[in-house]
Amino acid sequence: IWLFTKHADRLHTDTRYQAGDVLVFGSESSGLPPELHQRFAENTLRIPMRRVVRSLNLSAAAAVVMYEAVRQIGVAIA
Repeated sequence: IWLFTKHADRLHTDTRYQAGDVLVFGSESSGLPPELHQRFAENTLRIPMRRVVRSLNLSAAAAVVMYEAVRQIGVAIA
């Protein structure tokens, strides 16, 4: 399981995605619940963005991460 949050230290490109991974995104307004951050603290990733940007649109963030995961896994999308 991978959690995506602006509070993570590692970038979304700094891990190896595998088939069966679960990608979890929070809401645009409040992010992920603190319980998830605590439970999966070692599995948090972020998308790099300028500090002045509060957050990305959820669909844009999901597209960025899904593209990288598919690129790494090598699954053809048709």
